[in-house]
Parts: sequence; structure tokens; C-alpha cells
Amino acid sequence: MINYCTHFSYWIDPNGGPASDAIKARCIFYDDGNVETCIESGMPSENLATYRKPLPGESYWQSHMRVENAIKPPDLHDQNPHTQVNMLRMQHRYASQEIEFFCEGTTIFGGIDYETGEVDISKATSFLAHNERIIDLTKGRSLGASHGFMDEIIFEDSLRRKDLTVQLEYDGCRYRSSGASTKMRIETKAPELLPIIDFTVRDFDEMGRSTLSLEAKSLCFRN
Repeated sequence: MINYCTHFSYWIDPNGGPASDAIKARCIFYDDGNVETCIESGMPSENLATYRKPLPGESYWQSHMRVENAIKPPDLHDQNPHTQVNMLRMQHRYASQEIEFFCEGTTIFGGIDYETGEVDISKATSFLAHNERIIDLTKGRSLGASHGFMDEIIFEDSLRRKDLTVQLEYDGCRYRSSGASTKMRIETKAPELLPIIDFTVRDFDEMGRSTLSLEAKSLCFRN
């Protein structure tokens, strides 16, 4: 059965404070009665940043890496109004966010072996969740292609309950070509995990460089 929907933009005030701190939201109304509230990240795709491979002992988290071409890397910590989003987390049971990477000769999820045709994800990125939990894409349980996605990776909480899914919508960066992109959708039963606030860079060329950028898309909540 197709679940039809309509969407409109509203000014909302989840914390019930003064009108001056209201935020603009896109509200999606589904024909089954569910409503999804989406907040724009305010972080469109920036120019490609060229990261230098960390020296021994240095961090692979992009917020701590050296950038070669004077491009300011994205600061994912400041993508949403914190007070209002905290209230939305408390009011909802599910959250989701899409992240799209734009790559120039580097990978962010899988890298294809042209001799075997196999995809190697040993250098796949890790995400840093809002509550500082690390989501290592090489450690989740892959379900393979399903529900229209190239791959679906599930993660469990400390009680071994499934609480987060990363869906790979497409992975053009795996071919290490120019102008490629990779898009992922993150869905969770633990709203405190989103938004994503950092990611690792692990694939570098022979000169120790990795060139990419990302676009953090809407952060959405529903019950």
C-alpha cells in the first residue's frame, strides 16, 4: 500500500518560550495520521576540502584534521538550534537524517576492486552521534541490498537491541571518480543520537590527500 503524504512549512516553538526563538519546520502529513517534523540543518554543501592524512597519533575525525586548500571544514556541531531540537528529541520516539558526501577521487563508504568487482569497506567512515556514540560503518551488521537501498547496516545498543539503521542510497564515491557523491540515510529509535556531529576520513591518495565535502540534510522526528 502506498502511503501518500503532503507537507507544509510552519513556525514552531517546541520549548514554549518566547516567539522570538521559534524555528521554521517542514511538517509532513501522512495519510495514516502520522506527522513528521523536519528541521533544516542550515549546512548546504561547501567547497571541497582537501584533508591531509593524519600523522601517527593524530585524529582521523574531520573536525581535527589539517586542511590543505584553505577551505573551512564544516562544523556539524552547529547545524541546528540546540534548545528547540532538544525538546523535539524528548517529544518523539524516532529520528532520521540524510548525509550526502561529495568526493573527488576518494571513497567514504566502499571502494571497488576493479579486478574482482568486490567492494571493500575497510576504510568506511565512522559517524559521531550527538550523544558522542561512535557509529563505525565497518562494525555494523550488513543486510545487503534491500528496500531499494544498495546496502542496509544495522546497529545495536548496549542491550543488543536494534536501535539504528544506516541505509546506503547510492555510493558513487566507491569508483574514486571526479564529481561523485555518496548518500546515506540514518534512522534511529534513539533520537538523542542525531544529528551527526562529526565523521572520520580514512581513504587517502598516494600523496596523503583526501578531497571531499558533505551536505547535512534535514533532521526529522516522528512518533
